[in-house]
Parts: sequence; C-alpha cells; structure tokens
Amino acid sequence: MLHQIAKTLPGASLARLQSRLVEARAFDWTELAHVHGGYSAPSYREGDGDRALYRGAEFGGRLCFAGEACEDACMTMSAALQSGRRAAREVLSLKSRDYESKMPRSKL
Repeated sequence: MLHQIAKTLPGASLARLQSRLVEARAFDWTELAHVHGGYSAPSYREGDGDRALYRGAEFGGRLCFAGEACEDACMTMSAALQSGRRAAREVLSLKSRDYESKMPRSKL
C-alpha cells in the first residue's frame, strides 16, 4: 500500500513513508467474525440529521463513536476522517472535565 501512496503524493518517497510507518495491519473483512464483508449504507427512510444520533458520546463522554457511517456524507473517506477528528477532539476534551479528579493518580 505504501507504494500506492508514494505514487499519488507529490514529493513522498517510498523510503520516507517506510521510515515513518509505526504499524500497519491488513484485514480480510470477509473472515472477521460478526462482519463477514458487510458494510453500512444509508436507508431510504433516513431523515435529515439521523446520522447525528450515531455521533453522540455515551457514558458522560467517555465512549465516543467514529466512522464514516456517523457522518452525513457517509460512505466516503472524507467522512471517515472528519469523524475520527471529531471523536479525537471529544476524547481530548475529557481533560477539561471532572474525570481527572475522580481517577486514581499514578505514583510513577
């Protein structure tokens, strides 16, 4: 896959991409339990704003959902990226909440 990325990004060399890669995984979605190659698709019954329900954080914001299916422009890579960024912001905002004072402190 890095070969493909290097070909499409101007100025990106394969060697540079390989040196910056931390971890990579490949999945055969048809072999994963509970997935079997499935995918999400919008329903014809879906109304404006229904996807916002998928974006809602649970358990006081400690569980955040992300994925292209959570965004209005679902089934696109840009929706997946937007969703991941949103969920990351939600997780980072936990620092400003009360949870830190309730969590045991590390003695390290």
